[in-house]
Amino acid sequence: TRAERFAWSRNRLRRELPDRERRWTRLSEGGGLKGWTREGDARWVVEDGRIAGSDGDGYLFTERSFGAFEFQTYFRTTPHANGGVVYRHSARSRGYEIQIYNVPGATNPTGSIYGRVGARAVPCRDGEWCQLRFVSDGASTAVWVNGQRVAESHALELPDRGGLGLQIHGQGRVEYLDPRIRPLR
Repeated sequence: TRAERFAWSRNRLRRELPDRERRWTRLSEGGGLKGWTREGDARWVVEDGRIAGSDGDGYLFTERSFGAFEFQTYFRTTPHANGGVVYRHSARSRGYEIQIYNVPGATNPTGSIYGRVGARAVPCRDGEWCQLRFVSDGASTAVWVNGQRVAESHALELPDRGGLGLQIHGQGRVEYLDPRIRPLR
């Protein structure tokens, strides 16, 4: 069961134990950008194991396509940085974006399914590492930021398969640490 996959200490969750049936695939193996394709004029670099986007508008797309998955990464932003994680991207579809934008009062704050569902208030600030996790399955997507469910939709268009991308838009810098994915089935 799901409860058996967690390590507890003094009634506090310490870490999730490995899921032996569904293994995580790290998307940034080897410290470089192998397996990724750039789009746009943004600057993408790898520094100390972090993928950083800055200086313009652009994407860093995986060369692989994914369907029915769980994605997780840590991210850190500079003030007014605008980024996100794009999924279900293909030649026929722009896909959907999980927004990263820590500006108070934003229409689509961090954790929003951009243009579809706005996230509830999120305990995430510029300059701090935050965890982003989402599950995409069929017409549904659910999003968590720092362990809190902040947005979900059950009315997304199919197909539910496509590329995955990191995004930077405009000013600022977004760093992504340990982006990884695992299949749901």
